[in-house]
Amino acid sequence: MVWKRIGAYFIDILFVMLLIEMLAQIRFLNPSFDKYLDVSNEYNEALMDSYENDKNISIMNDEKLGNLFYKIQRYSISNTVAEIVVFLLYFGVFQWWNNGQTLGKKLFKLKIVNNKEKKVNLGILLLRTIFIYSLYLELIFIILLFYLKPLTYVHVYYTIGAFSSAIMYLCLLFIILRKDYLGLHDLLFKTKVIMEKDSIQA
Repeated sequence: MVWKRIGAYFIDILFVMLLIEMLAQIRFLNPSFDKYLDVSNEYNEALMDSYENDKNISIMNDEKLGNLFYKIQRYSISNTVAEIVVFLLYFGVFQWWNNGQTLGKKLFKLKIVNNKEKKVNLGILLLRTIFIYSLYLELIFIILLFYLKPLTYVHVYYTIGAFSSAIMYLCLLFIILRKDYLGLHDLLFKTKVIMEKDSIQA
């Protein structure tokens, strides 16, 4: 069961990332698309230059890299918003509409239900998605772009990013170690993932 959940997760993430990448290529969705490309190329060139010249440069302490990273974030705000929307639509709305199944869960014959093995409320699925994928942090990052200086933003971004990663790993660790395969997000939002054949109709 645990490996099926992990397999379903990777399939879903791959699908969502591909969808987000496709949306990112649609220029009218990102008014700053050309600026984003230019700054991204400049950032990559600066990174390559530091590696080729054996410079011990980190984005955390290099002003040029920090400024470029900050600009990348500014020019990709619309992509970040699109990412948040896609996650909510797929893991929230679509999974609710599809009776507790994403494409990955469908493939592995899994289903998300509440503690009474009934259909999960849409609001719970949305909150669960916001928690698991730290979507609230994405919103915070967007707001901070307008209030923090570039290098300060970089430090805050990577510090908070470490917290976001810790939540993801903690959810996974719970699933692997617990006999009932419940993740931290399942415990918080009173949900569980079961085999489709064992599920009770909502």
